[in-house]
Amino acid sequence: TDTIFIGGIPDMSVSYFRKANDGIYYNLDTAGLWETIPDSLIQYITLSSEIKAFPLPLNEGAGWNVFKMTLSYLIIVLDVIDVSANVTGKENVVLNLASGTVTKEALKVKYVLKLTFPDPDNPFATISQSYEAFCWVVKDIGVVKWEGNSTVLGAFAGSGIDFADTTRTASQSLIDYDIK
Repeated sequence: TDTIFIGGIPDMSVSYFRKANDGIYYNLDTAGLWETIPDSLIQYITLSSEIKAFPLPLNEGAGWNVFKMTLSYLIIVLDVIDVSANVTGKENVVLNLASGTVTKEALKVKYVLKLTFPDPDNPFATISQSYEAFCWVVKDIGVVKWEGNSTVLGAFAGSGIDFADTTRTASQSLIDYDIK
């Protein structure tokens, strides 16, 4: 259960994770994505209801595919949404926990969401836009910090992928945890 404080008001959400031999998967709310697709194209779209948040083991230099939404129409195969990630290195992160301030070594992960769609002026070309966010993961704790584009962060925060305003940025920092 995550609690995010926005303007001092708590917003609680439940996250569903699945651990497999090859990674940690996260249930993604794709309802918002389906609403943006015209009814005439829905039958040509494939997407997963979960994302691969992290590979196991998570090491420096690791890179992986997180999520894809693909359009397959006639001879056109287009990855409309393609999210990838890679571990960019290690960093010390200062955590302002309820129990006090601590510094931990974290792996820094870069997530890139690439949105590609047909160019309305040229049916043989596409237009792409990319959005990025970073995550810091501490061994034996998990994710301790998020920072970057709110479209990318929304997918991990349980609010889905929202393209209504792709200019917003957001950050989240862990303030308390309880490992059971």
